[in-house]
Amino acid sequence: MPITVLMKWRILLLSMVGIFLWNNALAQQEKITISGTVADPDGNPVIGANIVIAGTTTGTMTNFDGKFKLGVPVNSRIIVTSIGYEEKTINVGTSTEFDIVLREAQEQLNEVVIIGYGTQKKADLTGAVASVDAEVIAERKTPQLSQALQGSIPGVTVTRSSGEPGSTGDILIRGQTTLNNSTPLVMIDGAPGAIDDVDPEDVQSLTVLKDAASAAIYGSRAAAGVIIITTKRAKVGELSVTYNGDVGIQRPTTLPEMVDVQDYYRMQNEYKENDGLAPLWSDYYINNYKDNSVVNPDLYPNTDWQNELLKKNAIQQRHNFSIAGGNDVVRSKMSFGYSAQEGLIPNFNWERYTLQLNNNIKINRKLKGALDMYLRQSNKEQPNEGHHSNSFYAGARSLPAFYPAYWSDGTFANGKDGNNPVAFVNKGGYKDNQTNFARFRARLDFQPIKDLTISAQVAPKFNFNNSKNMLRVIDYYDMEGNWIGNTGKSQDKLTESRNESFSINQQYTITYNKRINNHNFSALAGYESNYYREKTLEAERIGYVLPDYDELNAGNVDMWSNKGGQSENALSSVFARVSYNYKNKYYIQSNIRYDGSSRFHPDHRWGFFPSVSGGWNISNEDFLMNVDWLSNLKVRGSWGRLGNQRVGNYAYTANMSRSNSYVYAGGVVVPLTSYAQQDMAIENITWETTEGYDIGFDAAFLDDRLNVNFDWYYKRTYDILLKLDIPLYLGYANPPLQNAGIVDNQGWEVTVNWRDIINDDLSYSIGFNLSDNKNTVVDMKGANQLGNQVTMEGQEYKAWYGYENLGYFGDDHADHAKLTGQEMPGDIRYKKQPGGESEMINAEEDRVVIGSSLPRYTFGANFGVNYKNIDFGLILQGVGKTDVMLSTSQVQPFSGSFRNYPSYIVGNYWTPENTDADYPRLSDQGAKSNYAKSDFWLVNGAYLRIKNITLGYTLPRSLLKKVGVKKFRIYASVNDLWSFNHMPKGWDPEISSTDYPLLTTYMTGISLKF
Repeated sequence: MPITVLMKWRILLLSMVGIFLWNNALAQQEKITISGTVADPDGNPVIGANIVIAGTTTGTMTNFDGKFKLGVPVNSRIIVTSIGYEEKTINVGTSTEFDIVLREAQEQLNEVVIIGYGTQKKADLTGAVASVDAEVIAERKTPQLSQALQGSIPGVTVTRSSGEPGSTGDILIRGQTTLNNSTPLVMIDGAPGAIDDVDPEDVQSLTVLKDAASAAIYGSRAAAGVIIITTKRAKVGELSVTYNGDVGIQRPTTLPEMVDVQDYYRMQNEYKENDGLAPLWSDYYINNYKDNSVVNPDLYPNTDWQNELLKKNAIQQRHNFSIAGGNDVVRSKMSFGYSAQEGLIPNFNWERYTLQLNNNIKINRKLKGALDMYLRQSNKEQPNEGHHSNSFYAGARSLPAFYPAYWSDGTFANGKDGNNPVAFVNKGGYKDNQTNFARFRARLDFQPIKDLTISAQVAPKFNFNNSKNMLRVIDYYDMEGNWIGNTGKSQDKLTESRNESFSINQQYTITYNKRINNHNFSALAGYESNYYREKTLEAERIGYVLPDYDELNAGNVDMWSNKGGQSENALSSVFARVSYNYKNKYYIQSNIRYDGSSRFHPDHRWGFFPSVSGGWNISNEDFLMNVDWLSNLKVRGSWGRLGNQRVGNYAYTANMSRSNSYVYAGGVVVPLTSYAQQDMAIENITWETTEGYDIGFDAAFLDDRLNVNFDWYYKRTYDILLKLDIPLYLGYANPPLQNAGIVDNQGWEVTVNWRDIINDDLSYSIGFNLSDNKNTVVDMKGANQLGNQVTMEGQEYKAWYGYENLGYFGDDHADHAKLTGQEMPGDIRYKKQPGGESEMINAEEDRVVIGSSLPRYTFGANFGVNYKNIDFGLILQGVGKTDVMLSTSQVQPFSGSFRNYPSYIVGNYWTPENTDADYPRLSDQGAKSNYAKSDFWLVNGAYLRIKNITLGYTLPRSLLKKVGVKKFRIYASVNDLWSFNHMPKGWDPEISSTDYPLLTTYMTGISLKF
């Protein structure tokens, strides 16, 4: 039907009404002004974050304080974004104030990793490189950084030999690389150092270069791997004050229970009777001993030596205070740290003060610099162990309970023949050590043109170590006050020593980075020099009339000695690196380094260390671009050659050794000093060389929530310096060092991490790492090192060496080969190895490799969950396979005919009625055979340890904002809580029977940020 004029007017009128109503509705939508702050999880402002009204392009950005202001419609939504953080959508409603916290993005490929003399995106790595961030290290709550790495990184093994105050961990990267020094190189902010030179709270990142390709840029210092540490620095626009601290108590993880006095006497009688001797103690005396001890403890001592020596608890505390701030021109961060640990024994304490100052300066748009300073003082005081060859702990456990520590009047008794560890730690003198250390770094970076940077760095270090050891005579008196002797040291002795060292590292580099379309180039060239000098001085005097005046000049002027020395070494190097990738798919990198070391003869001191590595990022190929569940998949491989020059300063020279003697000439005693060459010099000794291969892959799935890394490696170290025998007629006392040995290491590593954010209130993470290393000594030119642990061709480093056991002798003992010829039923029987000439068991023919002392299948696991303001973390660590040789103090009653032993042996030794016992019969005649090193005394050393548990609570930001606080977190934490192992009751699998026990630490602390 045709549209009439009237209908047109009706349509126009209706349209005008609709437009009017729409505009009126829009006018009725009220607008409000919102404001607030955008911060990261630590409370730091996020500068330049974008806040946009959803569905529009209207928005604003945060300022240097993270603040913003924006007009928005009521009930609208805003979207907050910033590079490196996850996008966040917020419903405005009618609220006008917002405190917004952005989570860091889970995508990890753009993460920057510190490598040798530079940085690289994680996605571009082609070598075996692992990193640990600051949060992981801080959560370990350890005073020493080395201990925080245990179980954190696959292929990095940290072993502890003691839990004493100030103790550290020994680190190996991918096994025992050489038969000499296998300690990894540590670089701190680009300069060489020691891993425990850094307060764990000051660490920003820690990177481990594990394969030869990634470490080759460090050449002759990198054969055992490289650890690169960067410390925290201030950020542009940041002004913050931070305090982190905790206080805790420490207790032994476990202690053995020693046998009581009555069981000792009963077993000692049996011990004598088994050897055809009369018992020493009557049943009446034994049964009434404890009652008599209550009445007269001087005549009937009943001493718990371990309890008398060790305190129940010891205090540990850690504090770190920092202030950081700056702008685009100058940024500074200063941190002060204090750590202290008490010992479980009296007069044993350790404390450390640290001061770190990092400055960044922008001189102009082309020139910037850094000026850093680190100062540390550590003090350690402990009792002097010079009274006895055993440690205090071994000495206390070895003494039977019937030897007195004190008389009833509180004075010290003489223990056993003057051996009283409780008296030693209280009155026997002291060993005090103080170390003052200073490290400085000055750096300039000049960028004359785009993509080109010229850098220069100078980093000197100064170390001053002072020690003062006083050994005091302890006089003993009997219960009636009569002098009965002393510790065997007739006079007090004071020894003081000074050790001063200076080193300086200089680096000069040129770096060029260029991108041309799909081609990415990077080149580095540089020169580095290292110089080290050390001086030592020691003086000693014996005889002090006034023992409380413990200074050298108070000692006897006729009884003195002194000595001193000096050494130095230097290393000069040139190096280069070239990297290329095409379309972020295909990667190749090559490193070369040319080192010259003063430790070798001028004709043999230069070494060339190359490497090459490549990678293929398969996930960037077109055929995988649309696979949603795959975030990243890269395969990589590498080859490289490294060196080791830590073999002594003057091994190639003809060193002269001094000797002093006296001759009688003309009725006068004349002192003579002479020099002789005792070591044969071999001028052509040179570098130990390590050649390594690595293949691996890095994969990420499900938007980077799941990450998997795997590496397989093989490395061979050759030209290892060994002392090879020479003919005696040459006249030298000691054989020379020669390049002779070969050692292989082969292994694999895997890491799996899962991280997920359920919602704004709940997130969690799970991680696991596992690695294995198989070590083999290939060649020693016949110079096998034999003993209870052997280093010999075809076996691993320091393998256990001894007899193979065949159980106990029975009534047919006369029909089997014996070790001593005195074996009886209940003694351990050993296997006669084929090919021997003797009918007797003997060390030359019948000892074989019986076990491994090196850890295998080392692992770590972690679990963390955050729910609103509550956080929980659990860390596990352990070893899947190793062998531990039990010592005589753990298994042998009456060692030396008197020593004490653990209570678990009571009722568990062989008798005719108990032939399935865990321990052989009690006998002095059988002891030489029974307690010889054999696989009978090897136990499975695998263990799983609860390394850390932490529970924390962070106060709400809305509450803190009112008092000007950005963050306040309180937490409770425990380290080394429990271990599941196969050791006899009371012994920790990481610690030997004679060492200071490992400790469980219970802590509570706070983290505060303004």
